[in-house]
Amino acid sequence: MPDRFRFFRGNDNTNRAALALELYYNLPIDFTAVAHIMFDYLFPLFYIKISAECVTVRDVKRGIEVSEVPEIAIGSNSGKKIILAAGKEARKIAAAQSATLVNPFRHPRAPLDDVTIAEQVLKAFVRRVQGNMKRLQLPVGVVIHPLGSPEGGLTQVERQAFVELAWNLGASRVALWIGRVISDGEVRSGQAFRKSTERR
Repeated sequence: MPDRFRFFRGNDNTNRAALALELYYNLPIDFTAVAHIMFDYLFPLFYIKISAECVTVRDVKRGIEVSEVPEIAIGSNSGKKIILAAGKEARKIAAAQSATLVNPFRHPRAPLDDVTIAEQVLKAFVRRVQGNMKRLQLPVGVVIHPLGSPEGGLTQVERQAFVELAWNLGASRVALWIGRVISDGEVRSGQAFRKSTERR
């Protein structure tokens, strides 16, 4: 009878049920399935959509997101550049403190203008989404999705730049998604990761 449990593998609910039955009957455990379940339920998974007008960072498991203009206010302290604000508050802070306002995703001929500042914008948005979870330093999965359709598509250099942005957020796995906007369910299904060849 226990052998039948192997036939029920297929989605998250049945995977958990099969694992529970394997443990109960002291059967050999499929550790690949165990790792998948642990990753799916313990570790954050972010879907990041990027354009010059708006960046959305969404935790698809908790349904929490930040969606704001990707601007950052940069000031100086003793000659050293400091970040004063990111997102919708940046423009107001920049005007009040005579700071420099930068949008790292706005460029007349490319989807990415300044990689270093872009990384700071994304990190600021991710911290807001994580809230208190940021202290746990859990590995995360990131699907990064540059929006729009640049003529000729993204160059290899541009693709790699977006991938590096995701890795630098502390991701343990990264997928670069090009095309239509995908749903939370599609992100959680791993579709983007299966179609992506990004490795580090």
